[in-house]
Amino acid sequence: MFISLLWVFVITATYFVPDIQAKLTVGYSKLLIENLNTYDFPLRGIPDLIYMSTVCFMFMKIRLDKENSKK
Repeated sequence: MFISLLWVFVITATYFVPDIQAKLTVGYSKLLIENLNTYDFPLRGIPDLIYMSTVCFMFMKIRLDKENSKK
């Protein structure tokens, strides 16, 4: 779980901020926006989904354990 968050942070800090987001504040670039649309989900979205799924699984596991302990 920590690794997926670390991955998103590193990719954002090293690739997206200097190469895309900082340049988009200066001027509009269709190529940069296309790169953002192309690479955003594979590089940052999938690790975020893994993280969210892990958190959901943990909460469901806690709930099931609580329900089983009440019986």
